[in-house]
Amino acid sequence: MTSLSDLFFNEIRLFEEFLLNTLNERSAEHPEWRKLYESMRYSLKNGGKRFRPALSMITAQVLGKDPKRILPFAVAVEMIHTYSLIHDDLPLLDNDRERRGQPTNHVVFGEPMALLAGDALQSWAFELIATSNDHSHPVATLKALGVLAKASGVDGMVGGQVIDIAILNGAERTIDDLKRMHQMKTGALITAAVEGAAILCEADFEEQRLLREYAQWTGLAFQLSDDILDYEPQYPERSGYPSILGLEATRIALREAVQAARDCLSRLQRDTKVLEQIVEFNLNRER
Repeated sequence: MTSLSDLFFNEIRLFEEFLLNTLNERSAEHPEWRKLYESMRYSLKNGGKRFRPALSMITAQVLGKDPKRILPFAVAVEMIHTYSLIHDDLPLLDNDRERRGQPTNHVVFGEPMALLAGDALQSWAFELIATSNDHSHPVATLKALGVLAKASGVDGMVGGQVIDIAILNGAERTIDDLKRMHQMKTGALITAAVEGAAILCEADFEEQRLLREYAQWTGLAFQLSDDILDYEPQYPERSGYPSILGLEATRIALREAVQAARDCLSRLQRDTKVLEQIVEFNLNRER
């Protein structure tokens, strides 16, 4: 089966080059800042599929634009994602000591520095978009900033995390609660990666709508696939779909989400083969 890294090979190469250049442009002007920059670099360069930034770049290609055009936005999306992982791993939340086979940020740099590294990455993300994108289209830049800000705040990732904490602490939950939580916690940033790129590439209103809906269904498909892979019948995760739907109904929901994403792409007058392969990847996904 083709892996996501195979689908994204060229995009990831461009992304990593731009990310490295972005990191190298910043230097620790004060000796005490050196550890902060080391902490940010550590998590930004600690592997990961680069799924969200690659989605942004492929969206640009689908719209007939050079993906280099939206590299600052793609890096900003990854900075937001990385900050959220640093904070999620902290002892006061998930208390994880390892991520992707490496010690988590707070294990290496301490809790205060990990907290500040996440804070700094969040603000750097918005600075990067505001100062790096093509300002011949300032309205598009402002709209993309707004999309990313909403997706990462109380109406998106952070709000979803709050619901997740409540569920894990025993709050009653329905399937609608789970959908809302995952749409916010995970799906919002995936959707922003596509929608923001579409805005910056001057897609028309209908193209933006279809790409946004495609991304929403793709985010759901990835979450359903994750839950299927993580499912343990004797210890079902309270925030996982199988805990309410059961495993087979979750598989059915996954197939429906993939088809809904395909339907969105079928109405775009573009070559969307790679976007279709991305969502279909979930049907036979392995860790």
